[in-house]
Amino acid sequence: MTEQKKDRRVKRTKKMIRDALSELMKNKTFEEISVTDITKKADINRGTFYLHYEDKYDLLEQSEEEIIQEINNIAKRSIHSMDILKQDVIDHPLTFVVDIFQYIRENEVFMKAILGPKGPGSFRLKFKSVLSINL
Repeated sequence: MTEQKKDRRVKRTKKMIRDALSELMKNKTFEEISVTDITKKADINRGTFYLHYEDKYDLLEQSEEEIIQEINNIAKRSIHSMDILKQDVIDHPLTFVVDIFQYIRENEVFMKAILGPKGPGSFRLKFKSVLSINL
């Protein structure tokens, strides 16, 4: 199997696991969710889960870190592609803000789950912090 094909499979599996967690968080808090709940929802075996994550906390931490890293990447790309001080924000929104909203929309299920009432409060602080640093 080629490395590229393997990498796509890993990404797809991780997305299935994260999506399963997101779906479960619609009805349960993170603390109420077990690895068994996640694996059943993702339709994978526990061994597959543990190939990628140590436990559900590792899944949450890696998922949060991925979001934060991507927001930082969006900010860097946006800042390098424009001169913020010269942009007319009255007529045109900042590219960074538009890109962040697009990213949130593309990851809507997870973002709703993690920022919603059943999500862990710690991510809200991280998310707020990364936005304030980059805005």
